[in-house]
Amino acid sequence: MDSPMNHPLRPGALALALALLASCSGPQKDATPSQALAQEDVQKLADERFVREPFSDQVRAGVLRQRALFDHHFLPESAQLSRLGNRDLAILARGLGESGGRIALPQGSASAELHNARVALVRDTLVTMGVAAEAISVDTGAAGGSGIAAADALSIRARIASSPMPQPGSSGTAATSTTPTRNLQ
Repeated sequence: MDSPMNHPLRPGALALALALLASCSGPQKDATPSQALAQEDVQKLADERFVREPFSDQVRAGVLRQRALFDHHFLPESAQLSRLGNRDLAILARGLGESGGRIALPQGSASAELHNARVALVRDTLVTMGVAAEAISVDTGAAGGSGIAAADALSIRARIASSPMPQPGSSGTAATSTTPTRNLQ
């Protein structure tokens, strides 16, 4: 994952913050109304960036964790990326760097031919963005990893539901509850 200082907005936001701090040292006696307005514009821009930056960080972290592109990342019935697709693929390219990795691209409602064209576009774009071609794996698997089979998930839920809930005991050990458990299947 990118270092916080490698993000393109961070150094710019830092420089802007330093410039604002320097300009806040005291009232400027010779400032014209247009200079005061320009200072307000700079302050507004800085405020907007500082408010948006945490949300942008969350988006980047989510895209990198999910490592997937879906139908909505492409224009309808097309192998052309949408604006969202371009943004997310750029985030993935920075996250994959030169070491590469896996990206899930489920077929969804696309035909086999369209899906293959989308896979080729994603690969070519990642290579153009600096990811080594041999290090890219694009497959139709689950987003974020291999996931778990539904049957296994139901088995785990049933096991948890049939286990007694531990209750804190007075001696620091857990006593089991006599409350009946319900079946979650």
